[in-house]
Amino acid sequence: MHGSKSAGLRLAALFVIGIIAASCAQATDGSVGSYTEARPGADPASDPARMGIATRSCEVAENETTIEAASASAGYHLLAPHDALADAASAGSILGIWSCGGGEFEMRFKSGITLLQEANSISDPAKAWEGLAKQDPGDTSVGIVQGQPAALIDPATSTGGALGSVTVVIGRTIVWVEGDGQISISDLVRVADSLGMV
Repeated sequence: MHGSKSAGLRLAALFVIGIIAASCAQATDGSVGSYTEARPGADPASDPARMGIATRSCEVAENETTIEAASASAGYHLLAPHDALADAASAGSILGIWSCGGGEFEMRFKSGITLLQEANSISDPAKAWEGLAKQDPGDTSVGIVQGQPAALIDPATSTGGALGSVTVVIGRTIVWVEGDGQISISDLVRVADSLGMV
């Protein structure tokens, strides 16, 4: 598990995600990259790039995995969405699953949704999300997903060009459901509400 310093850095970086994502979603070579993945082999406790700041994508062939292999190696309950916009059980919906190092996994869907998850290290998510919303009320609000408090970043009301996201802790897993700037916050919440154990 990550230390509280890592969790604090991730919370502080949540509002940066949407701002950076707009400029980092398309790599200069034309390939679609992700902006929050860890560099393969990076130490998550000491790598600030893993906290939501643009880094090289982990979506490379040697990191690709299956949902079964990811679930077996995660060390926590891997979650998967089952929604029309993101259905891990549908080959027509999912583009791939990657192991990003440090126990983080990424699932990318044809709709533009990306799901990132890892073992949770935030002791009081409700307090963390409330603090984040107070720090950045223009982009972040607090909502409820599966009966748990969640940090919501609405792309329609963002003052910083955020792509939209829902961050929630379910059991021992922290999950980020991230959009593409066009997917509404209500759709992102619906996808997060559809998460279930693999």
